[in-house]
Amino acid sequence: MTVHRLVQYSVIAVLATGCSTTALKVNPVDYSVQQMQKASYTPTPEEVKREKPRVAIFPLELYRGNNELSASEAEALESAMRSELEAALLDSGKVKLLDRTLALRLRGALAEYERTGKTPSPFKQADALVITNIDLTTADREYQPPSKNSKGKVIPGVCITSARVSGVLKVYDILENDTIGIEKIDGSAIDYEEAPRCAALQVLEERAIFQRASKKAAERARSFIRTFFAPKGFVVEKRSNGKAWVFKVTTDGEAMSEYKTVKIFNQRRSENALTGELESETLAVGTALVTDQVGERFLWIYVDDPKVADQVRVGHLVKPDSLGFNPINLLKEKLL
Repeated sequence: MTVHRLVQYSVIAVLATGCSTTALKVNPVDYSVQQMQKASYTPTPEEVKREKPRVAIFPLELYRGNNELSASEAEALESAMRSELEAALLDSGKVKLLDRTLALRLRGALAEYERTGKTPSPFKQADALVITNIDLTTADREYQPPSKNSKGKVIPGVCITSARVSGVLKVYDILENDTIGIEKIDGSAIDYEEAPRCAALQVLEERAIFQRASKKAAERARSFIRTFFAPKGFVVEKRSNGKAWVFKVTTDGEAMSEYKTVKIFNQRRSENALTGELESETLAVGTALVTDQVGERFLWIYVDDPKVADQVRVGHLVKPDSLGFNPINLLKEKLL
């Protein structure tokens, strides 16, 4: 089941039961300040100030059956699909969209990583990748001859032009070096024209109807891709009441508060004993709940597991959990 489907079902459950989706209520004043060690790797001032995740949209992988599309068809689909995906990301106001030149470099870097297992340097320039595979495209023209209805009235002949585009949209998280979401996308378009016959489908006509079908497919992916993008944050303070712990995170609080849960990561660098090269790795520490204590540049998170709390350090990375996206936010967008 995709994340998008989980979001849809969660919204239905909320509406049906009336359950609250409000954040966990805490008051940091009720918790005593605790000493914290610094992480072995702490973020640079530039990383701390970076407010928006950097996202690259890969060039589309387009196929018709086992054969690649023609250059004109591929250009039409690429333009239509990419423009919709870009609009979905930019409309959120929560990402920095990387240019197409860098997206091409990142595509090569991903192939290198999959081949060698070594993290390539271009990965440092992005946080997430949007990958779209179009596996089915059809454009047809069919003639429906004149006919009579039940009252004997003649129904004129109609030329029907239709197109369909379907495939898979993936979100690849560079930090986790893994695909964190997959969504099936599908869009279609159809035109009817009274005519004595159907003429052959011309290139420009095919392009136009492909664009409309692609636009619908991409529109349906908007809420799905919105689920995954929120700014990172870094732990700066720890408090406890003896039973649980709260941690202050420096981040865009409003954006991260759209999620119910976050993941905490330990980033570290170590020397490879075989190659002598300095390598970076990211290790998961645990998860935490988002609380109602939110400001413009901070957010408090809640942990009740002592093993997790003991491992958290100043400078540890905090990232929203896409499965913890609050579905009520999507519902609000549709109603406003």
